[in-house]
Amino acid sequence: MSSVPHPLSTSLPAPAPAPAVSRLPAARAEAVEPLFRGPVEVNWQHLIERRPISLQINPELPSYLSLPEVHQLLNVARTPKDHLLVRLLWQTGARISEVISITVGQLTLTDEWSSGVLLDRLKQRGRQKKLQRDVIRKRWVPITDMSLVRELRRYINGAELKPGDRLLPHTRQWGYKRISLLSEKAKLPISVHPHMLRHSFACNAVLHGEPLTVIRDWLGHASLEQTEIYTRVLATETNHLMRYMSF
Repeated sequence: MSSVPHPLSTSLPAPAPAPAVSRLPAARAEAVEPLFRGPVEVNWQHLIERRPISLQINPELPSYLSLPEVHQLLNVARTPKDHLLVRLLWQTGARISEVISITVGQLTLTDEWSSGVLLDRLKQRGRQKKLQRDVIRKRWVPITDMSLVRELRRYINGAELKPGDRLLPHTRQWGYKRISLLSEKAKLPISVHPHMLRHSFACNAVLHGEPLTVIRDWLGHASLEQTEIYTRVLATETNHLMRYMSF
């Protein structure tokens, strides 16, 4: 009798074709080999089907999108600004206020080992250590997807942006409106807002086995407790632990 594969050990589904704006990030787990560990493959369809149960038993877990669902969102983002907005929210885990504040000078666009964005921590919950006046906390978020690096280069060069120029000189309301419209076009099963892509980034990182302390730093959380909530995305995936018990 065939067994059901564990959700973190099966092959990834192929993403839909990329829009004309730029190519979508590859969904192949083997695309970039991590330095110290092997790739992780995720059964996305299984996790999408199990999501309603996870959210029911863990009301503290925020709603999130899976990788294929974000690809659906990217497929309907037909303008360079829309496409870049979705990718920056999804691939950096930044808040909408942080994304629209990104300037060219905050980006390092070299290779998969050195590229990233230096974000200002514009909002951070929890008690903070007292800092010198006017000091703004920063955090580094890597960008390892070279297709995003190339997209950022094209966007910056095409718009002839200078180091102090913002990539997306718009308001938070603009960002909410654009994501909402794209969500309707993509016909996703849940209503999407910019902060949901931040939650989706965090859940995606958990599913790929990233250390919680690293995810905390990427998200700019004040404490690890804020980050631990995302581990509940796997709360229902314990069947493999019980299958060898005798009853």
